[in-house]
Amino acid sequence: MHFVVLTEVQAYGFHMTNFIQREAVSGAGLSLDFRTRTIDDVGDVDAHEFHRDRVPALLEQRSELATAAFAASGLDSITIAVDDAAYTWRLSGSGSLEVVPGDLGRARAELSAAWFSDIVNDVRLLLRK
Repeated sequence: MHFVVLTEVQAYGFHMTNFIQREAVSGAGLSLDFRTRTIDDVGDVDAHEFHRDRVPALLEQRSELATAAFAASGLDSITIAVDDAAYTWRLSGSGSLEVVPGDLGRARAELSAAWFSDIVNDVRLLLRK
């Protein structure tokens, strides 16, 4: 099975950005991730730079996929707050995903800078039961 997931920021059970293609072998609930990376690929992520530079570039490349993933989360908006940074991920009036500065979301994920970096680097996961 081949599928695409979003893996940069994970909050409230859905993934946002870094549209990585994965090959998966599924069976009895097993899914294997065949991506390759080293500890050198993991570093601190500045929340302002991430939301100001990286997210818009990724949305430009994969807006349709990101919008579908966000819509599937069941949220219409969420604020990602990291120290002094707050950015709202929301569905625009036209129905596409947009990220805007400020605390405007109906849901809120407040993260430390270290936790945010771990999530962006796919080191830490947030799970929703």
